[in-house]
Amino acid sequence: MTERTIRNVRFWYGIFLSAFTVALGIAFLAAVSDVYFSAEAGEQIFTREGLNAHMFPCLIVFCVWVAAVIAGFVLSVVMPVKERKTHKSVPEKTFARLKARIPQGEGDEFRKNLSHVAKAEKIRLLVWCICAAVCVALGVTVLCYVFDPTHFETTEYNAAVLNMAKLALPCIAIGFLCCIAAAIVERECAKRALPYLKNLFAFGGKPYVQEQQSAAALQQYEGRVILGVRIAVAVLGVALLVWGIFNGGADDVLKKAIEICTECIGIG
Repeated sequence: MTERTIRNVRFWYGIFLSAFTVALGIAFLAAVSDVYFSAEAGEQIFTREGLNAHMFPCLIVFCVWVAAVIAGFVLSVVMPVKERKTHKSVPEKTFARLKARIPQGEGDEFRKNLSHVAKAEKIRLLVWCICAAVCVALGVTVLCYVFDPTHFETTEYNAAVLNMAKLALPCIAIGFLCCIAAAIVERECAKRALPYLKNLFAFGGKPYVQEQQSAAALQQYEGRVILGVRIAVAVLGVALLVWGIFNGGADDVLKKAIEICTECIGIG
């Protein structure tokens, strides 16, 4: 079987599975809507019997969808596609790679180009420092709310969770937007500084040994910082889990989950 035939089969299988997934989602929403709107006034809506009666057809379609997904895995093994190697230039990586090999030079033109490169690097560091400060401030704000027991003394669990979500979700969204904005600024700075950085190589000369050593030390330092942050987050997560288990928080969460499921959708 030719490579073109294999790609066509995989292409049409992807279209079929995508359409089937959308159809399954529509069928599920239609079944849930039927359960909700077919209930009479004063009658409990989401009962076990009602869900079984309305969701059983969706279960059959879901089993067919699972079989189609499994067939896709089998298809990927039986009819593998050779990956096409594409080398896409990333401005940030190109900038970092060339900056570590800046050659020696002199003259006004060389210093002018070098100043543009240094300015782009300063902007990059400043933007990421601001982004980190904003994310830390947002995280501290959410943690202060979560660790304040007065916010969770009510028996209205849904209201307590919604009030927490009103604070946490905007903070998370702002943090993501800050990271996205910082990445965009870094890419734009790299794009604008690359022509000046490439002009530096036109002057020739040997690369700065000190610059190479500084770049290698900076990369090693950044790797250690990232590793330290990951270890700190993991230790903090384990400590909070252990704390929640010993102070009875896990039991409270289980009870609240059971009550919410029983009151909301009638299972438990």
